Amino acid sequence: MNRLFQDSEAIISTALAGQEDADLFFLVGPGGAIRICEADWTPLDRAIECAGALTGYRVRRRRGYVEVEGRHGSEYCLLRRDRSPRLVAPSGLRLV
Repeated sequence: MNRLFQDSEAIISTALAGQEDADLFFLVGPGGAIRICEADWTPLDRAIECAGALTGYRVRRRRGYVEVEGRHGSEYCLLRRDRSPRLVAPSGLRLV
């Protein structure tokens, strides 16, 4: 299995555990150093270039889904998982 795909799978599994919306870049440099920063309007390929990274991932976590976009050279991967709706109890009600 492709390393970019494997890493994207691991990232999306971790991101699914979080609750808050997020939009982050994970940029991997030549020595393996990882830089994590908030993603803005910048496309992933441009963020990789500006950081001098070899590989990059963009993680978008929203209420209904999590998406991971990965890029290494000419390789590209996009994974998306829908989030299961969570059961939320009304205020004052305890679930046993």
